Amino acid sequence: GIGTDDGRLSGLGNKPKAKNGVKLRAIRCHRGFDIIRSAAVTIATNIWGSLVDRLVADLVQHQDNCRAVLEFRELSDPAVLPGLKKYIEHPFWLVRWCIADTLGNIEDPDSVQMLMGLLASEDHHVRHNAKKALIRRWEMSLPLLFERLPTASSLERSRLIQVLDDMGARAVPFFSEQLAHPDWMLANKSAELLGRIGGPLAVAGLCQGLQIDQVRKSCIVALGSLRDEAALRFLNEIKNDPSLRQILAV
Repeated sequence: GIGTDDGRLSGLGNKPKAKNGVKLRAIRCHRGFDIIRSAAVTIATNIWGSLVDRLVADLVQHQDNCRAVLEFRELSDPAVLPGLKKYIEHPFWLVRWCIADTLGNIEDPDSVQMLMGLLASEDHHVRHNAKKALIRRWEMSLPLLFERLPTASSLERSRLIQVLDDMGARAVPFFSEQLAHPDWMLANKSAELLGRIGGPLAVAGLCQGLQIDQVRKSCIVALGSLRDEAALRFLNEIKNDPSLRQILAV
């Protein structure tokens, strides 16, 4: 039977303890995994950092060291980011050039932030490599570059816009969505970028944007600048719309 000598049901008194014991073991196991994971990340970061130190030293010592450049290009683990960040302002342009190239291999928001910093480099080779890397990682970099525009200096903003512009057709769906952005400047900048990129999808996005008050004028200006037959035909069709006639005349 299930009874015991003292009348209690056997096993029922032990079940809560058993459950608590399992839970406690699971917590300890989870904490153990966290410690192991943290130690592994630290070890990996140190290993990658030592490798970066060696490659930078090779580049500085032998400035035509193609092997070091090629080794830089093979780096793609996010654990290498702290090692790269240490040299982000290195005086030798080739070191920064290699870092920009490497950051394009790493799918991590920190790599995008570092590349945006390299866009401010005084060396055009470094800036060019940073731009290429940002475009290579366009899915991650596009929203981060865009959101940086309001706080950027005029020089930085012009460089950011150049990168966004060079992303081309792949960025059109994003900019079309941003026409409804709550920030007036970003919404209108989206219309401008759509006008710079052009193409059927950009025209379609700008036409949809005419329904949004805050960007209507910018969309009309962008459509007119495209010199696209479909865009011009659409503008001609809405000339008789009373709600748009005054804006079209500006």
